[in-house]
Amino acid sequence: AMASVRGVGVNIAALLPKPVGRASKWDDDDDEEDQPKTQQKATSNKAKQPPPQGKRAGWVPRSLDDFGDGGAFPEIHVAQFPLDMGRKDGKTGKTVALQMDAEGNIKYDAILSQGRNHNTLVQGRHKDLVAKKVHEMDVERPDQDEVLSKTQETQAALEKIVHG
Repeated sequence: AMASVRGVGVNIAALLPKPVGRASKWDDDDDEEDQPKTQQKATSNKAKQPPPQGKRAGWVPRSLDDFGDGGAFPEIHVAQFPLDMGRKDGKTGKTVALQMDAEGNIKYDAILSQGRNHNTLVQGRHKDLVAKKVHEMDVERPDQDEVLSKTQETQAALEKIVHG
């Protein structure tokens, strides 16, 4: 038996038992299982083909499958993006416009605030991180007259809301 296996022209695959279990999608041996899948793909591709030239009245390509394997349809006057070429993906560009401060110096911290909410505090300089002294913050307690006037304004606004 060993001599026949070593002989020239013996098909080793014929001597081995058939594999048991599910075949992987990379197996080349199982051609009979792949045939129904390729037939399904062929029929589904035919269903996705665009209408023939001259019979496209009212038809608009909307998905990637409508373009088949390539180009746009020049006789259909709508924005078309075959293979998603030229389609904007909604993301903003990475280029930042040059901005200047009041003295005419370039604001390099504009890069830091790119893509952030305008209410977000961005500290891009060492000076922004240093604690401010009380006199620099210019915080004063309001005087009694100011407190009284604000209280009356607030009370009048609340009464207007409550009583209509």
